[in-house]
Amino acid sequence: MSDITTHLLLPYILASQAQKHVTHNEALRLLDAMVQLSVLDRTRTTPPASPVDGDRHIVASGATDLWAGWDLNVAFWVDAVWMRLVPRPGWLAWIAAEQMFLVWTGSAWDPVGEPVDVPDSVFSLVNNADPTKRALFSLSGLSSGTTRTFTLPNTSSELAILAGTQTFSGNKTFSGALTASETVTVSVASASIGTATGTATYGLGSGATTNGTTKTVNIGTGGANGSTTVVNIGSAMAGAGGTTVINTPTVTFANAVTQVAMPQANLTAQLLGLGWALPTATTGFRSTPPRCCSTMPAMALRPHSTRTRRPMTRPSLSRPASPPAP
Repeated sequence: MSDITTHLLLPYILASQAQKHVTHNEALRLLDAMVQLSVLDRTRTTPPASPVDGDRHIVASGATDLWAGWDLNVAFWVDAVWMRLVPRPGWLAWIAAEQMFLVWTGSAWDPVGEPVDVPDSVFSLVNNADPTKRALFSLSGLSSGTTRTFTLPNTSSELAILAGTQTFSGNKTFSGALTASETVTVSVASASIGTATGTATYGLGSGATTNGTTKTVNIGTGGANGSTTVVNIGSAMAGAGGTTVINTPTVTFANAVTQVAMPQANLTAQLLGLGWALPTATTGFRSTPPRCCSTMPAMALRPHSTRTRRPMTRPSLSRPASPPAP
C-alpha cells in the first residue's frame, strides 16, 4: 500500500504510527493549499520580500533563489516557509492579478474559455433562436504550414461568398480584382463601374473569345414597350475630346432606324460614301479631298434650286454664199 493518495499525494496515517497528528495536519495543510486554488499572480521568478501566510503564486519560467527549479509550479507560503505544489493535468487556478482562470495541461497554464487552437471538426456556430441552424468551418484548403488572417470590417455587414447565389444590399466597395465566373446582377437604381479619375482601363466583354464561339455583350437591352433607353458613350463634359472606335466589320441595326442625331449634311455625305465630306453652314456639304488629291480645287455643292431658269438659245450660224456657177 502506498503512503500517499493517488491524485493529490496526501500522506496516509500508517498503522502503529507515532505522532499521527503530524501526518494528519500535513494532509490538511496540502488540502488547504490545493482545494479552490487561487494564486496572486504568475509573473514572479523570485519570492516576494514580505509574503503573508497563505500566499500562493504560480512560479514563472526561469525562477531563481528559493524558487529555482520550481518553474510553473505553485509556491505556497505557510508556517514561514515556502512549500512547492506540483500541479497535475486538469488543475484549475484563479489568477487574482488578471481576473481569469487557467488550467494546467501538463506542460502549460492555458486560459479557460479562451481557446487558442480549436479543431475545425468540433468548432461550429449555432443560431440562438434555432439551434438546428449551424455554421461549420473547414481549413482543408490551406497549404501545409500556412496561417491565414481574416480581419472583420468596422461595420455591421454580411460576408461575401464565392459559391452559390448571394444578394448584397446597401453600398458596397470592392477594391482590387473582382472575378466572377457566373452571373453578376446589379439591380440598383444607379451603379458606377470605373470611377477612377486618372488613367485607367476598364473591360466589358474583353476576354478572348475562342474560335467558333459567340460572345454577346448587352447594354440597355431590357427596355419594355413604351420605355426610353439612353446609352451614353464618351464624356458628356463640354470641351472634352475622345474617340469611339468600332472594330467589328459589320454593324447591324435590329430595328428600323427612325432618327439619327447628327447634322443632315454629314448624314448625306455618309450615305454618298464620302467619308471625308464636311457639313457646311447650309444644308449642303463641302468636300475636302484627301491628301493624294490636294492639288484639286475643293468643290462646293449646294442643293438643287427650284428657281426657274431662262432657257438657253442656240446662236444662229450664217453660211457664206455659194460662188456663181461658171
